[in-house]
Amino acid sequence: VHRYVWRDREAKRRPDIYQMTRVTFGVNCSPFLAIATVRAHAKKHELEFSKASAELLQNM
Repeated sequence: VHRYVWRDREAKRRPDIYQMTRVTFGVNCSPFLAIATVRAHAKKHELEFSKASAELLQNM
């Protein structure tokens, strides 16, 4: 998760904090998060798509 602090020129005002709601690809954790997401979906739909699920879980 990335957070950004934005401060206007008003010194008395507290800074705004913005937080990303999506994964930024290119950072170190991106490959792990992508694989973990695929594995979670494969497990979730294991009964519905048994062959595809087994293939994904064995090869990722």
